[in-house]
Amino acid sequence: MMSDEDKGEAEMAKKAKEKQEKKEKDEAIKVFVNSVSLDDVIWDDDESKSILIGKSAQGEKKTKLQSIKGKHPKNLPVPVVKKLCTHFQIGGYKNADKADMCELIVKAAKTKNLKHQMYPSGNANTTNTNADGKKKSKKKGKKKSKATKPKCVTKEGTYYRAILTLFAQDLRPDRSLSSLLDDDSKR
Repeated sequence: MMSDEDKGEAEMAKKAKEKQEKKEKDEAIKVFVNSVSLDDVIWDDDESKSILIGKSAQGEKKTKLQSIKGKHPKNLPVPVVKKLCTHFQIGGYKNADKADMCELIVKAAKTKNLKHQMYPSGNANTTNTNADGKKKSKKKGKKKSKATKPKCVTKEGTYYRAILTLFAQDLRPDRSLSSLLDDDSKR
């Protein structure tokens, strides 16, 4: 029969082993997620080849996602799919179920080149750095007073100046209200 000390030691050893296994599993998930790119996502637009992910009150949940780096979507746990969404910088997955997150990943894979074509230099992963690797600081100009007019007001050829000139001619103090009304009726 085991004494209380032996039971306590065995329980502590079991907890330590479980903690180590969880740590190794988390590390394996992290390595997998960091090694995946949108090129590794395989999907099929054919509805007949959609994969059943689960069932809900609305009916069966299917996805066009076939695999991610050789892993079947049914074999990917929800936390891993969420980490993939984060890794691919996909928004709108927080309250979504697994099938919806898989569809978001497919959508991102379909439009991956479109984002780079539309915003070639505006990549979210790039930072403003010097050749030394130090971040560039934005130079702030002098603080302007409240009375300073914006450039659109002072610059020649702007619409604001044209509108201002038009109204200034119609609302000159030397013209009375009756003359303005007479001018409008003649038009």
